[in-house]
Amino acid sequence: MADATELSFQIRYRSIDLYKAIFIAAIRRPRSWLSAIAFAAGMIIVTGPCNREMYQLWPLFFLGGVVFTAIVMLLRARSVTKYPNILSPISFTFSDSGITTKYVNSRMEADWSLATGAFETAAFIFVGMQRGSFHPIPKAQLTNAQITRLREILRSHVSKKAKLWL
Repeated sequence: MADATELSFQIRYRSIDLYKAIFIAAIRRPRSWLSAIAFAAGMIIVTGPCNREMYQLWPLFFLGGVVFTAIVMLLRARSVTKYPNILSPISFTFSDSGITTKYVNSRMEADWSLATGAFETAAFIFVGMQRGSFHPIPKAQLTNAQITRLREILRSHVSKKAKLWL
């Protein structure tokens, strides 16, 4: 295993980055889709006693649940973009002691025990934290060397929970 020394870099989220990251993270969580299924099941249960043919409309009810879920994700993403300092430069430091995030007016330090996993998409490296929060790192704002080093650090500290590309 590689020696995980410190890696520091600065990113600046754009609103579109945050929207994409929230949608990607939500799609990967099974519980996000439970609301679509629950909406469809609820509609079938509510309309079932009234009209037996309504069962044939379950695909439409499911689509309604998907739309409902997408609207909830959109509203969540919209609220995140309104957080103070979220669109300002943010500095990340990944080291043996944990993850340090520095915002314009605040600083957060998290031990590796708080990291719940990591996964990678074409646009982001996500570092999952407790309670469903995550750090989406836009790969376009990092050099290839920084991406490679970040993967190494994440593999060494969240190895069993890291789903990273080569």
